[in-house]
Amino acid sequence: MKRAKVEEVPRLEKGRFKIAVVGPENAGKSTLVNALMGRAVAEVSEVPGTTKSVSGYHWSDRDIPLYVFDTVGLADERGRRSKRGVTAEDVVERLGSYDLALFVVDVTRPIGPEALRALHVIKHAADLETLLVANKIDLLDEEELEERLEEIRRRTGHRPIPVSALKGDGVERLLREIEERVRRKRRVVASAPR
Repeated sequence: MKRAKVEEVPRLEKGRFKIAVVGPENAGKSTLVNALMGRAVAEVSEVPGTTKSVSGYHWSDRDIPLYVFDTVGLADERGRRSKRGVTAEDVVERLGSYDLALFVVDVTRPIGPEALRALHVIKHAADLETLLVANKIDLLDEEELEERLEEIRRRTGHRPIPVSALKGDGVERLLREIEERVRRKRRVVASAPR
C-alpha cells in the first residue's frame, strides 16, 4: 500500500470529503487511522481514553483528497464511561459536518449497549452513511471470526468490513469501500439542482 501524504488539519477546506472514525474505547480507532494513513499519525495505547480530543488529518495520496478525523471513544460494553468516554448523543452532536462515519468495533468483544445505541442514533438522528469496521480480526481463528462477524451483522443490521488495523489485513478493501462512497456522494452532489 502506498504511503499517504498526511498533514494535521489546521483548518477545513470546503469541498473536501470528511470521514469520522468513531466507536467504543479501545476498538482500535487510532490504529485504524494510522493504517489508513500508511504511517503513525495518531497516538495509540492499550489504556482507554488515550484519544482526548478530535484530531484531523488531510489525506491525499489516492484519487480523492479526504480529511480523516480520529475521535474520542464511546462508553464501554457495559455502558460505563471512562473519564473521557462519550455517549451516543455526544458523538452525533459532532457528526453534522461529516460525510461518512467509520464505526469501529473490536471483533473479539461483544458490542455493548452504548455502541448499539450510537449506531442507531447515527443512522436516524445524524442521517450519516456508516461503514461498520470489525477490527482486530488477527486475534481470532477463522471459525471464531465467522461466528463473530455473523453476530455483528445480526445485532447491528450492518455488513461489517473485517480488518486488522495493526497488521493491515482488509485495509485495502476498506479504502476501496470509502472511495466508492466518496465517488457516489460526489455524483449525487454534482447532479443536484442548483
